[in-house]
Amino acid sequence: MGHRRATAIATAAAFAAVLAAAFQAPAAGAQIACWRQVLFAWSKGVVGNGYPIRCYESALAHMPEDMRVYSSAQDDVQRAMLAAIRAQGRPTDRRPAAAAGASRAAAAAGDPASAEHTRGVPTPLLVLCGILVALAAAGCFLPVRRALRRSRN
Repeated sequence: MGHRRATAIATAAAFAAVLAAAFQAPAAGAQIACWRQVLFAWSKGVVGNGYPIRCYESALAHMPEDMRVYSSAQDDVQRAMLAAIRAQGRPTDRRPAAAAGASRAAAAAGDPASAEHTRGVPTPLLVLCGILVALAAAGCFLPVRRALRRSRN
């Protein structure tokens, strides 16, 4: 009975460690890309002109196609970007939106911040790996438990 309890405690501890690692808050140095912050602010309805211009440009370049087509996100972010430009006292771009969007996308292609979404490991993958490690750890205890049972008999 004592070995079962030890096995259960070890398995629960391994599972708790995996869950804690998977849901750990990001480190203080890790920041959310500014273009993601702009899109998140838009989704909450509070996008304003408080971001650097490059963040708006990058947000427009990274904007998912469905968000661009089925919502007012592109217009809202462009409007906020123009307000930020005016607040800085810089002249605004008078080109049509399609031409301006194409040039922003081309400029963002060389922007190192635009590659930020490709870095790191997705959280669901980390959770899945953690669960697999916990199951593997639990599976390792099974032969030990069987050997202990045999030694008792």
